[in-house]
Amino acid sequence: MNSMEKIKHLTTLLGNWGIIAILYWGAMQPKSLAGVMKLFAMFTMFWTIFAAIFSVIAFFKILFGKYDKSLQFILLLTIGIWLFWAVFANI
Repeated sequence: MNSMEKIKHLTTLLGNWGIIAILYWGAMQPKSLAGVMKLFAMFTMFWTIFAAIFSVIAFFKILFGKYDKSLQFILLLTIGIWLFWAVFANI
């Protein structure tokens, strides 16, 4: 993997985490949750921590010239979950 590909993948990684941070900020509105929603919230936090750990590993893989396509799926799912929470919190 050449330098331009590394930069492309690293900026994609950073951009996705920027979106997740913005959606997290939008989702932090006070709202009461039912039991099922609390379970979904716990899953969201677990998945976000999983995505963060996987992103750190992927960051080092990219620096060493290897790219893992599963990163896109994991980050897009994380963005989708936080998008749901941002919409739910502001309805």
